[in-house]
Amino acid sequence: MRTNDHLPGRPAVRAAASMLLLPLALATSSPASAQLVVHHPFGMLVAGGAEMGDAQSRLFGCVGPIAAAPSDDDLRIAPAVGALLNQATTLVVSVDVTAVPGRGVAVSASLDSPFGADAVAAVAFRRTGDREYTRAAFAGSDEPGKTHGGVLPAEIASERGIDYVITTDSGPFRLTFPEGASEAVPGRIPVRLEGHAPEELGTEAETYRMVAFAASLDHPDRPDRVFGDDLGPHDRDRWRLLRWSPASGRYEEHDDGTTLPEVEPGRAYWLVTREAGNLDLDGWSPVPPPGGYEVRLEAGWNQIANPYAFPVALGAIVVEVGQEVLTLAQAVERGWLEENPLHAYVDHRYVTSGDRLEPWSGYFVANLDPGRRTMTWRVPDVAAPDGRPGSTPTPEWEGWRLHLVAQQGRAAEEVTVGTAAGADDRLERSDALAAPGSPGGDLSFSLVGGQSRGFALSRDIRGESVMQRWTAHLEGGTKGETTVSAALEGALPVGTSLAIVDQQTGRRYDLSSGRAEFALGLSSGTRPLEIVLGPAAPGVPATGLGPIQPNPAREFATLTFALAGDGPAELQVFDAAGRRVRALLARGERAGIHTLVWDGRDDRGTPLPGGTYFVRLTAAGEHHTARVTLLH
Repeated sequence: MRTNDHLPGRPAVRAAASMLLLPLALATSSPASAQLVVHHPFGMLVAGGAEMGDAQSRLFGCVGPIAAAPSDDDLRIAPAVGALLNQATTLVVSVDVTAVPGRGVAVSASLDSPFGADAVAAVAFRRTGDREYTRAAFAGSDEPGKTHGGVLPAEIASERGIDYVITTDSGPFRLTFPEGASEAVPGRIPVRLEGHAPEELGTEAETYRMVAFAASLDHPDRPDRVFGDDLGPHDRDRWRLLRWSPASGRYEEHDDGTTLPEVEPGRAYWLVTREAGNLDLDGWSPVPPPGGYEVRLEAGWNQIANPYAFPVALGAIVVEVGQEVLTLAQAVERGWLEENPLHAYVDHRYVTSGDRLEPWSGYFVANLDPGRRTMTWRVPDVAAPDGRPGSTPTPEWEGWRLHLVAQQGRAAEEVTVGTAAGADDRLERSDALAAPGSPGGDLSFSLVGGQSRGFALSRDIRGESVMQRWTAHLEGGTKGETTVSAALEGALPVGTSLAIVDQQTGRRYDLSSGRAEFALGLSSGTRPLEIVLGPAAPGVPATGLGPIQPNPAREFATLTFALAGDGPAELQVFDAAGRRVRALLARGERAGIHTLVWDGRDDRGTPLPGGTYFVRLTAAGEHHTARVTLLH
């Protein structure tokens, strides 16, 4: 058997396992001596050296380092060789099984066929993720027994990796290398990355950012090895690495007694460094399995990433839940994902990302499956079309919206409330979730309560009503002055007014002009703000109770009431037997619209059983009652 280990101009071989030699068919019609060399992840396996016939071969030795005993998978090519023993065509292929950025990849073929000029060998190649192949025939490959080859261009050896397939048409037969490969399921050549420093992995001093690694790293289970060469030994004062745990609903940190998952493609992490700089990494370009990488999403929030070094269209992702296989759009229709599920952290604030996963970038995504089943995203190894990423579509609805922006230095967060025809007080497509705050305690602004399945919201659009109330929580940041600006879009329902109430001071900011701006000092904890929509009768509203939201309620219920004048007011909760179980309010209040939250507990703080309860407002000699149902 002929092999070509010394092709002129071929890059130097770094180790025994850096070259692959494989005969796809053996020229014999009777038992013959032959050799078969197959690449193994830990070295090279050599089969042959004995009489081969009747589709039989045996493994007899190995060359180069090998860290584990061969498995049955190592022998899977032997039957195919035997099946081809009686064909009179010999194809010997040599391909570099690893590549280095900026260096060409050597490929050669020796073809010996009785079909003469009708037997031609060719190679198709591309960067992993590209849609089109470049195809080239081996010059003169129809000359029997002569080795022909070339070098794939250096520009395809990149952080993406290389796809290739070699074919030979020999009379009525077509042989491919790797065995069974096609342009749809090609062979893969990983590219060695040493000191690779993508621009996206640059760090800003003392600033949390989400990072991801579109590479198979040398030490994925050792973050200190991955980051230590750039950032120094792990020291919380120098750098920190954290990841959100869906199971615990909190961040887990490297070296705090917990074990973070391996640093691998498809996962995102929070990283903060004391000094600005660039991370470099050592490893290999990703080699995805057939069908693409699988990214698992547990129930609730998950930190995920693009597993590839190229952008992937969001619409190309396949979603699997249990036995069901859906498109991403179908999962949105089921209510298992948000309309725009990607939450990226950019310039100290969350933004709802566009229509594709960007490389080296991390995201928060919420698995909203009511059954709390694990969801799998199958991310295809196909790059999104060139061009700028699409913008996140703005939901369209008739009604009004109030945009509130909290600004503190460079950090800014926005929430939106409103009502619309056809909207629903439950979590739905017109709403948007608020991702968990950064581990550094950056400014956080979110909407809480309501029927949001326990998730905080950044946008809450409800059904049309003349009385509504939202609670926004402002927290974190540098504990300094925070500016809140509000802008009304659209027209309020006729006869209503809108206001923001600072629950800490009781100060009310009227939005009759459609705009408001005020400064708040964040000392510690949470600063609650109430956004209240209510009747705008001449002078003052009539005393009364507004709708209870939600109703039925599982845990929290928001109560809205109006007072026609200043004076004492009582708000109490009674059970179905008429026993008072909770006194919510007993003090003097100013005229206007007020809101508060009942947590479903009695005066002792004990959760009340499910059932029917009555809320009674007493003010200015009047009594007003509303019914509410608790669910448990």
